[in-house]
Amino acid sequence: MSKRFPGSTVLEQNSEGHCSISAPSLCTAKYVRRYFETGEVPPPGTICEADMKPFIGARDTVKTMGAEDRELLKALEKLAELKPKLWFGI
Repeated sequence: MSKRFPGSTVLEQNSEGHCSISAPSLCTAKYVRRYFETGEVPPPGTICEADMKPFIGARDTVKTMGAEDRELLKALEKLAELKPKLWFGI
């Protein structure tokens, strides 16, 4: 699809699940935020890893994150918790 839109790129998130909300990724969230704030797209071939995996939890890197990253990850976790409510109106 990206080939049909000049100047676009694909941001891949390497995670389990059907959408990125089920496996929060700071890398993905930062690229999305940057796009909405500045219009900048990620470099071609960018692949982000998930910071949390369904049924497993957070990766070890969470312990060494700065305060701003921990805050963003916490917001992503809350969003992931809302997913069933958003889909099913629970």
